[in-house]
Amino acid sequence: MKRQIRARKGFQFLAQRLYIFINSFSVNISLVHILQITELPSSILHQRFLLSLLHCYRNMASNEVEVDDKAEWSAKNEGKFIRILHEHVKKGDMQTSTFKKKIWNEISDELFAETTKRYLVPQLKSKFNRLRKKHREFSDLIEHTGFGWDPIANTVTASEEVWATYIKRVSGVKPYRKKGLEHYEILGEIFNTSTATGQLHYASI
Repeated sequence: MKRQIRARKGFQFLAQRLYIFINSFSVNISLVHILQITELPSSILHQRFLLSLLHCYRNMASNEVEVDDKAEWSAKNEGKFIRILHEHVKKGDMQTSTFKKKIWNEISDELFAETTKRYLVPQLKSKFNRLRKKHREFSDLIEHTGFGWDPIANTVTASEEVWATYIKRVSGVKPYRKKGLEHYEILGEIFNTSTATGQLHYASI
């Protein structure tokens, strides 16, 4: 069991370094480049294994494959991630509905500096998209007829009948019966950027 854990950690470390290298420079790299960047002799890992790993991360870098990493996000780390996103939005770094590659790399480094946990760019984008979905669902919920929201207590009020009917249609809002979406207003400033980005940028000057 301990050997399997060590092997898994070793693979994760290698995979992380590979992705950072690919994401920072180019997806057009060879096996020789991999061995150079990881400083590992070719005899340590089988060549086919390395090529398979390289193929996987080429896909991640070029196709932006979404990563399912829900279990890896603590509430504390999520809060720090949201704050970092908000700071970049205030600086005007979100040009459309997302950030450019350079900014995502900066966000990854900033989050690592605060949490000592390395989240890869695809993981950050995946979390970003989930937060956007949650914000949209919660916005629709509190704007729906029959619902009320107390922003101070962050609680949603509605009759049992209204809740039951709405949850049948949108099951993802069920947790909000106990407590509203955390960081809702800050998320609104992040995702409602079509009108807010410029205002946030000038307000921070």
